[in-house]
Amino acid sequence: MLIAADVRAHICRDTVDLRKAIDGLSYLVEPLLAQNPASDNLFVFVGRDRSKVKVLYWDRTGFALWYNRLERGRFVWPHAQTYNRANCESARCCALIAMLQ
Repeated sequence: MLIAADVRAHICRDTVDLRKAIDGLSYLVEPLLAQNPASDNLFVFVGRDRSKVKVLYWDRTGFALWYNRLERGRFVWPHAQTYNRANCESARCCALIAMLQ
């Protein structure tokens, strides 16, 4: 996945039902992350057991979805505290995506 220099990643701290595909996840972006799903940002969701991650993004022709499932272990995820979202700039975003791959 190529990431532009000005892309931000919006990480949903709450777990979501990853049986959802593009339509279901795009509907969650606004209420959970307070963002426009058709922006040039990445939207990162984790499943209940934290072994699966989906990244939703708009690639200017439509939505695309990237999925990663760990065979062993779990993703380290921010705890849901006062806010249910976290943001990161491009450098941290690239590090996040590299960690997921």
